[in-house]
Amino acid sequence: MAESNRATVVYDKTSPSGLRYTASRFKSRIGAPAGALNLKGYYDLRSAPTGCNPRMAHAIVWELHNGAIPDGLEVDHIDGNHSNNLIENLRLATRELQAFNRGVRADKRSGLPKGVFVNGSGFMGRTSRGGVRISKTFSTVDEASTWVAEARRVSANAWVRS
Repeated sequence: MAESNRATVVYDKTSPSGLRYTASRFKSRIGAPAGALNLKGYYDLRSAPTGCNPRMAHAIVWELHNGAIPDGLEVDHIDGNHSNNLIENLRLATRELQAFNRGVRADKRSGLPKGVFVNGSGFMGRTSRGGVRISKTFSTVDEASTWVAEARRVSANAWVRS
C-alpha cells in the first residue's frame, strides 16, 4: 500500500525513478532519488528503507496518485520504457493486455516476427483473444505478420504499441 510508502518517499518527476526519499533510513539520504535500476530496466525499491513496501517504483508512483492497485491489474508503462515512471506514462492493465506489448522472445532464433512460426511449407500466425489462442496459416511471412498485427490491434485496441 502507498500509505506506508508516504512516510519515506514522495513523487518527484525530476528523480530518475520518479521517487525521492523524505526520511533518512539506512543508507538513504533525504532528497536522494529512491530505488535502483534492476537488470530488467525497472526501478526497484526491494532493498528500500524501513517504511517502504519492497515494491517496484512504478507501482508506488501509481499508488501515491491513485490508491491501491485493484486485484487482477498491474501497472503498465504506456511508452514501453520501464524506467519512465512519470504518472502520465502509467496506466492499469491486465496481464493479458500487457502481453500484447511484449517484444519477441530473446530465445526465438528463427528471426521471424512476433507471433509468426514455420508451419510445414507455410507460416502460422498466432495470438490470443480473450484468453483463447487463435491461429491461421499463410503462404508468406508477410501475410502471417500482417494478420497477427491486425488481430493484436483488434484484440487490444489502444494497448498495442506500434
